[in-house]
Amino acid sequence: MNDSALILTLAQHSHFTLSFFFSPTGLREEHLTRLHIILDGRSRLEEPKLPQGYIGNALFHARPISLLGDLLREPFSKTVKRVHEEIKKMDKKYLRSAIDCLEKHPDLDQLVPGEGNPIFSCAANFCIVSLPKDTAYELDFGWGKPFFKRTSHLNEGKGFVAEGPNMNVAFVVNGGKELVMPRFDNVLNGCTAKRTITLAEQLVSKGMLISVRVMDMTVEDGKKADEMMLLGSGVLVKPVIQWDDDVIADGKEGHITNALLDLLLEDMSSGPPSVRVLVPY
Repeated sequence: MNDSALILTLAQHSHFTLSFFFSPTGLREEHLTRLHIILDGRSRLEEPKLPQGYIGNALFHARPISLLGDLLREPFSKTVKRVHEEIKKMDKKYLRSAIDCLEKHPDLDQLVPGEGNPIFSCAANFCIVSLPKDTAYELDFGWGKPFFKRTSHLNEGKGFVAEGPNMNVAFVVNGGKELVMPRFDNVLNGCTAKRTITLAEQLVSKGMLISVRVMDMTVEDGKKADEMMLLGSGVLVKPVIQWDDDVIADGKEGHITNALLDLLLEDMSSGPPSVRVLVPY
């Protein structure tokens, strides 16, 4: 991809992204927004040469900054020019000066993006990546080249538990009395999970649960849960007893998890016709 194609693509994405997120996030026109454009430094940087055997990528950020209101009202051609000018200045001289600045900086931790760094913490920031020539992704460690790649970048704001691999996730909290699932806004809107929410009301009626809620759940809170489970058509209700190095509660299957599995199995065999479809064989 050449720079002209890259510039047009980035400008299109920036317009779409800002328009999409402007209303639901409650951001105002006077907010400053920064578009992080991650560029490949290998093709731009001649000196210093990357060390022999270095397999990583050399990435640099171009960051055009503007008021949200200006970006939303200005013509598309002006956005293209804004992005073009920021990318154009990222030549070998500019990148060399950036390296010199880093070498002289007394505390590089101050430059690390994060919620605790007021320089970078701003909910109106967006990041766009276009790295089709990343050499690190083409490495073969003996079992073949990667068949899938994507960038991963945790930067600002708060992160919440979303879902498992092709499955939803649920937790039992508050002393084993409350069933909690992450919001379905940006995750799999699973039929099994939604049906489980309905069936869980039976456990509320029996006094086994006090409530069933859909809410944000942090990783820290999830690991402290009384029970954790995966929900999906393949596993139905599967208990999770350990997350990374953290054991969930006492490391045993929970009674709420088992009760939900029993309810789901019963519902599959004798539930109302509105939730079952007869499949002839």
